[in-house]
Amino acid sequence: MKKEFEVVNIDNKEYYILKEIAHGGNVYLYLSNVVDDDDMMIRKTSIQDKELIVPLDDTNEFNIACALMFSDKKRA
Repeated sequence: MKKEFEVVNIDNKEYYILKEIAHGGNVYLYLSNVVDDDDMMIRKTSIQDKELIVPLDDTNEFNIACALMFSDKKRA
């Protein structure tokens, strides 16, 4: 089965958006480099400006984003 993913450019590298989860006024993006499977990251956009992709604020926010990714709740 072949899936199509949206691609974004960050620091002149292309990343697939694997998943998006809205939480607490932000949308967390779970990204994988198009050419390097070992290069993955979590970034966020604000609900007000989905075009602006920014790093997470700190380790606490990273932990929240990881918990959201692996929670048992079904997400669209």
